[in-house]
Amino acid sequence: MARYESKIKELRDMIDDALKEKTRVNMDAKAALAERDNQRARVCILELIFFPLLISQNRFRGVFLQ
Repeated sequence: MARYESKIKELRDMIDDALKEKTRVNMDAKAALAERDNQRARVCILELIFFPLLISQNRFRGVFLQ
């Protein structure tokens, strides 16, 4: 009986470790998505600032040809 109890404890410990790892991975994924969204927002801001400048200098067409 003690052998089964030790196996059950071992399995529970493995499950706990797997759940902790899953939680860590989920948190890392959420952080990565937030960072991606922040970078996209920065790109949008830069586009709003610089595209009108490029258009006013007739350089807009050249940006896409390079």
